Amino acid sequence: VVSGTQPAAPTGLACYETATFSTTLCDWVVSGTQPAAPTGLACYETASFNTTTCAWVVSGTQPAPPTGLACYQTATFNTTTCAWVVSGTQPAMPTLACYQTATFNTSTCSWVVTGIQPTLGSITVTSNGPYTWSSPYGTGLTYTTSGVYTSTVGCNLATLNLIVTVNTLTLGSNCGATISGLNVTINTPWISTVVSYKFRIKNLNTNVTVIVDRPVNSIALSNVPGITLGTPYLIDVSTNGGSIYGPTCQVNTPSPTSTLDAQCGTTLTSMSQYVYCTYYASTTGYRFRITNTSTNAVQILDIAGINRFNFSQVGLPMRTFATTYFVEVALRNTDGTYLPYSAGCNVTTAPFPTTRIRPLQCNETGYQAISNTENFQAVIVSGATDYRFELTNTGLAYSSVLTRPLNTFNLNLFTGLLPGTTYSVRVALRIDGNWGPYGVSCKIITPGASKSVETISNEFKAIAYPNPFAENFMFNVKTTSDASIQIKVYDMLGKQIESRNVEVTDVENLQIGANYPSGVYNVIVSQEENTKTVRVIKR
Repeated sequence: VVSGTQPAAPTGLACYETATFSTTLCDWVVSGTQPAAPTGLACYETASFNTTTCAWVVSGTQPAPPTGLACYQTATFNTTTCAWVVSGTQPAMPTLACYQTATFNTSTCSWVVTGIQPTLGSITVTSNGPYTWSSPYGTGLTYTTSGVYTSTVGCNLATLNLIVTVNTLTLGSNCGATISGLNVTINTPWISTVVSYKFRIKNLNTNVTVIVDRPVNSIALSNVPGITLGTPYLIDVSTNGGSIYGPTCQVNTPSPTSTLDAQCGTTLTSMSQYVYCTYYASTTGYRFRITNTSTNAVQILDIAGINRFNFSQVGLPMRTFATTYFVEVALRNTDGTYLPYSAGCNVTTAPFPTTRIRPLQCNETGYQAISNTENFQAVIVSGATDYRFELTNTGLAYSSVLTRPLNTFNLNLFTGLLPGTTYSVRVALRIDGNWGPYGVSCKIITPGASKSVETISNEFKAIAYPNPFAENFMFNVKTTSDASIQIKVYDMLGKQIESRNVEVTDVENLQIGANYPSGVYNVIVSQEENTKTVRVIKR
């Protein structure tokens, strides 16, 4: 027989509590806690727990801001004191003249100043020179230019309308003339009582007027902004900043031309030789119009600042050798436009350049080649992109052509050569994509079978050219060795200024001396046990 009943659940629980029967404890367990009160309340708020809704209720409202503030006041709520703080003060009253009254306007929140200065009247004075406005009604100052001047006496205002008539001048002897240059001085008569001269300069082509104030009675148009060559100008003058000017004077600026002068009808020596035109000081650039007299093709070169050009600056295919061109020059005006072209003249470019085997390896009787690997070098020509070597023997009906980007070759590059046989060698150049004529023929004797290695190994020669030199110098080196070559340069005090190690195949292209000052230098060229000393002079 089972007896007993579960204990009754507890009563009077709070809204946030719950009763659960524990079979372990055989009793009711009450759980749940009251929610925490809210945080971050404003100073004027209160929190109360509502047992019906089981939640905190926040109550309280911010006090209303104060009313009746002045226009310059501001109300700000202070959360520390939980009250409105009124700030702002009325703007200070302005400083008034003796005839003025200030009233604060609450609508615009600013002071309103009223009152007009009483006047003692005004006077108009025409003065033939400086004028002193005497007291008690004047300032006591002396005026040299026309204008309206005022003086305050007590609360009263006096006005002076002054006209100074001694401020009109005329220019000097330049009127109606064409000046020789913009730096020519234009004068106006000097007056002892004048402290400044105002030049009014009007461009008659554009009607643009420029006014320049000067402390002296002269002006040069080169100092006036916007002045152009080949232009008529009207100039008049006033003094001491006045607005009344004297009679106008017309001055014409020059319309200069530039010509080639001594180079007209000449033939140039190279494409890099400069063609000069006459220099003009007031110009900023030169425009060369170049016309091919055979094809009538035209190219224009604009050169800034310098009065020259060379045909290396002329583009392809316009640029050709041994061609006559008609060259005209126009000067760049100060505003960037160009004046008319001058009467042009003909200039002929240099003949197509030729080259030859270097003199060290070329002679009339025939140069004896040391070996088939000996490097033969043609004299380098600036601008050449390829070298064509023609090797011939008319008696053997032998002819062979070798084209290379280098200025060197050796006999191994040709086939069918006989030992101990004389061959003629000529060189042609390709410049700007065109082949020129062959140069001077040289005779080379191929190595014979009987030449001994000992004789060949002793061969070593070195020369420097050009000597004297203006920019740099190069080397002609004759050697049978493939060892590298050492080059050392010393000044006349014995100080070493340069040292190079160069491969045999590169020594002929080496250029030295571009950065040397003028003077005399000793150059030591050595290869293994062989040494040569060469003295060179830089002009």
